[in-house]
Amino acid sequence: LLKTSKMLMVRQLALLNRFFSSLLVPFLSTRLIFLNVVK
Repeated sequence: LLKTSKMLMVRQLALLNRFFSSLLVPFLSTRLIFLNVVK
């Protein structure tokens, strides 16, 4: 039982990681563009 819950946790963490990275990439790129424009 513990093993399966651990696997589920790992899977959820991986999903969260993918979600955050997909959110972070456009955010960082827009921020870089904004900084370049301000400069």
